[in-house]
Amino acid sequence: MEFRAGISSATVEGLAKQQACRGGYGAGLLTASGPVEVYRMACDNGKVFMAKCELRQCRQM
Repeated sequence: MEFRAGISSATVEGLAKQQACRGGYGAGLLTASGPVEVYRMACDNGKVFMAKCELRQCRQM
């Protein structure tokens, strides 16, 4: 899957960092841009961090 940055990528990367997730390209947008977006970030430790953002308010899934 091609990496696509979204408007909330930096916010999601901050949330991931709080959960000890770092690495790769950062948080990539999985859905179409819009009021509700889903992001995925591959962590260095092999885990995957996912977050859902509604109107730029993001939380871990």
